[in-house]
This record gives sequence, C-alpha cells and structure tokens, in this order.
Amino acid sequence: MLWKLKEMEYVEKIADKISNISVNGNGVLIDQLKQILVSQK
Repeated sequence: MLWKLKEMEYVEKIADKISNISVNGNGVLIDQLKQILVSQK
C-alpha cells in the first residue's frame, strides 16, 4: 500500500510539469478517451 502511494506521488510530480497533451487518432479513439475521462469524474 505504501509503495502504491509513493508511486502516485511520483506520477503527480510528473503530471505537474506537463502543460498540455496532444492526441491524434481516429474518431473512435477520441470517443473512447472521452468515455474514460467522463466516467472518472
């Protein structure tokens, strides 16, 4: 459990340094990403 929390801290530090993300793909890929992101909110 502690290892997973430490891993999440590292991911958070990396994510803070990302200003934007570009995704190129067909419509199906974009729709799948929308479903994933919307369901987590």
